[in-house]
Amino acid sequence: MSQQTLLTPPQPDDSDASLDFLRRVATHCQSQDWLSFLDISLLTLDLCGGVPTPLMRYWRGPVIIGKTAWSDTIPPWLITAVRFERFLKILDELEQGQITEMATPAEIVCALQPYTLTAPLRSDLAELLIWAFGEVLKQHNGKLDGCSAAPDLMQEFTDISFKRIEYSYRDLSLTLRRKVVRLASSTRRRAEKPSHESDGQLPAEHQVQKLPLTHQQISLFNLLNPETDSNP
Repeated sequence: MSQQTLLTPPQPDDSDASLDFLRRVATHCQSQDWLSFLDISLLTLDLCGGVPTPLMRYWRGPVIIGKTAWSDTIPPWLITAVRFERFLKILDELEQGQITEMATPAEIVCALQPYTLTAPLRSDLAELLIWAFGEVLKQHNGKLDGCSAAPDLMQEFTDISFKRIEYSYRDLSLTLRRKVVRLASSTRRRAEKPSHESDGQLPAEHQVQKLPLTHQQISLFNLLNPETDSNP
């Protein structure tokens, strides 16, 4: 269980309307242009003293991608999805007055998916990945270019309940988010959009044994784009 940091709860003034507007933008207007707008909006809130440093570091930090021979198979739309999901999570934590230190479903997929192409995941991590991918589809299906799933596929990835994977989710997402914040704090905060990184080696308890490259598995993303080749 993560340790929560108390924040000053937001006051019921015009800022609530602003946060609600930004939430609607992040939910329904998922494009690079709007992502740039959200970046500027969050920076403006930060300059006004409205965003705690740990949240800004989380926003500015890199996307952690599982480091395997297939790290580059993570599609660009998923990196964009991470940015929108982080923004919404930051808004949630500002409104709730606490920092949960939890990562988003898209971040879970980025961290775990490359490992599935080298060896089978442990059963608990496999279920976590399926749940996270289902959550990503719920939030971004049809909104981001490249993320398009048929209804029957959506159903297959939404059968796992959060309660079933809650412990694995909290354990891994806490690890991921703390690493993101730590990496962000090691460099000077900059205004430009941050890049992702593939130096996301998971802790030993989350790693899987790598098999020879002939023992490949099908990428989740091939289910959305069957014509895509999963080989690097």
